[in-house]
Amino acid sequence: MNKPDRARKNEALILKALASFGQAHLAEKMGVSESLISRQKSEGHLAKTAEMLAHLGLKVVPEGVQCFDPEYVEHLRALAQLGLRQPPADQVLAWEE
Repeated sequence: MNKPDRARKNEALILKALASFGQAHLAEKMGVSESLISRQKSEGHLAKTAEMLAHLGLKVVPEGVQCFDPEYVEHLRALAQLGLRQPPADQVLAWEE
């Protein structure tokens, strides 16, 4: 994903979380006025912060989301595919000693 797209996505996620959380509630939690939060949105501070994160190679994700290295996920996928190709355990012949 290119930097402008990532910046827009970061900003959209922040705005969505802010809408869900509420400006007044956020302002209270941060100990600032609600108008400060509103100004940061309207004057482009939020967009610049989202752009800065994108240029730093960072992205905004919900708190409960876990991120994994793509190489690790690919290894898991390969192992899962190997396991799926194996016949069911009850169909495997056992060697008698």
